[in-house]
Amino acid sequence: MSVENGVIGYFDILGYQNLLTNNEPEDVAEKVLSRVISLNATVTTEINATFPKLAASKRLDPILSATHWLVFSDTILALLPTVWVTTTVFCEI
Repeated sequence: MSVENGVIGYFDILGYQNLLTNNEPEDVAEKVLSRVISLNATVTTEINATFPKLAASKRLDPILSATHWLVFSDTILALLPTVWVTTTVFCEI
């Protein structure tokens, strides 16, 4: 295992226990799994819509492709190593 500099985003699915309590486990699994599977595409679409000039210039592509998602229970971690990202790219964003 190696240590890298990077950015970590921590997201908690609020109300997950309530969702489990008030719904059938199969329904919860289907809802959550479909969202998790589409997470990368959804985030990419939203970021490109938010920063259309950068999206058009393809400057965001390396950042989006380098972002890794880790999902466990009701927590989602977004991991972006920053070793290769220049200060200029972050300043543009």
